[in-house]
Amino acid sequence: MSKLYSVLYKPRSVFKEIPNSWTIFGAICWYYRVLYSKEELESLLGNFENEPKFLISSPTFIKNDIEFFKKPNLGGSVVFKDDNEYRKYKKFKKIQFIDRQTLIEVLEGKIKDNNDLFEKTKDKIVDEIISNTVFPHVSINRITFTTDESKFFIEKSYSINSFLKFYILFFDENLIEKLKPVLKILYFSGKGISRGIVEFFEFKEEIELSKYIKEKSNKIYLLSPSFYDEKFDLENSYYDIITTLGIVDNYFDFKKLIIKGKFIYLSNGSIIQLKNISDYYGSSSFIKYNFNKIYQYGYSFGFYIKGG
Repeated sequence: MSKLYSVLYKPRSVFKEIPNSWTIFGAICWYYRVLYSKEELESLLGNFENEPKFLISSPTFIKNDIEFFKKPNLGGSVVFKDDNEYRKYKKFKKIQFIDRQTLIEVLEGKIKDNNDLFEKTKDKIVDEIISNTVFPHVSINRITFTTDESKFFIEKSYSINSFLKFYILFFDENLIEKLKPVLKILYFSGKGISRGIVEFFEFKEEIELSKYIKEKSNKIYLLSPSFYDEKFDLENSYYDIITTLGIVDNYFDFKKLIIKGKFIYLSNGSIIQLKNISDYYGSSSFIKYNFNKIYQYGYSFGFYIKGG
């Protein structure tokens, strides 16, 4: 029997990139190896080639005690009555997140399309949760204490003015206690979260949202990016495509950055119509490097929508 847990962090430093399901999964794997052994990690990852032991979401964000989820791509056109509503609609198009209660109404089937979502949210557009900043850097010659124009570069960073939360769905309950210390190390190091300082950690079972995993339907809201699955009916789905370049940092057996390749995902926030219902969707990809398997996480984490 599956169990749904959440992990809550409060980052204090900026992000080089916004965390997502595959960066969090990668960080968990590194520290699973640190605590238990390379052999135990390989055994765990072997399951992810065919049947995952747990699934991980991308983060949600909690601001002023309200949890915000990626805005669902519900499809359908929006009808606005006057110029005032049109101005609100322009703001609505730009928002990236909706509050938890609104998401629950989507999952309950009460909000069915973008027009319903606009009517629900047009008077409560939230302030920006994620902001980005550009930092100028200069590389300095440590011997001469000089530099030149070619050493100047710009780095973009993200600031999240909220708590950061992600969900883990365990298919194997024995892993719950085993992952607790791994998640605590993740908290202290910040690796996969922000590579910086984190000042708060909480790990607990989630009851309210678990019903939207246990009560299955033929439509699902993705809370993580997902590799394509033949069980997806994309013709009747609403989704966006994202691409990423998979990179492995220089830890353990890897003495330099390893490029895994370019990967294509259906984005979180997508609404996927299902041809067949299963316990999990998506997959995990891997390449071989120096007799090691390097994985790229691509399983779906989703909530089922009633009446789908």
